[in-house]
Amino acid sequence: MANRRLVLVLVIIAMLMSLLGEARSDTVLVHVGSKHIVNSDNEFNEFNPGVSLTKDVLYSMYTLVGAYRNSLSNTTVLLGIGWRREFGEGLYAGIDGGFATGYQYAVTPVISPFVRVGVVKVNLIPVISRASRADGVALGFSFEFNLKE
Repeated sequence: MANRRLVLVLVIIAMLMSLLGEARSDTVLVHVGSKHIVNSDNEFNEFNPGVSLTKDVLYSMYTLVGAYRNSLSNTTVLLGIGWRREFGEGLYAGIDGGFATGYQYAVTPVISPFVRVGVVKVNLIPVISRASRADGVALGFSFEFNLKE
């Protein structure tokens, strides 16, 4: 019951965020999968479909909201902020941070550095909770498409 309330609160916050400024998102991320590179002996689900939207808020900062099937085969709702810097035509690096559902605890803090080349985004996803079944590190793969001109 508490998880349902939390998801509802996160969805309401995300909807309110989208109403600030333009209602249109700046990018859409299509989540594809992950590859566990540390503690990969466990049987993880590495097909992680989902969608996230970002909205630029200040300089290189943005808000992020989305949902995907995580490596424990649970649905995750993600709400966070991020920062990115462009290093050349289509080459970015940055960091995403926020809160995610669908893991051992109702809400799990997440921090994830990334690189993006063209439309391919690769996140380094460390697991913060040492008590989680998902201890380790994974690479997350997604495609990110710019929606604004």
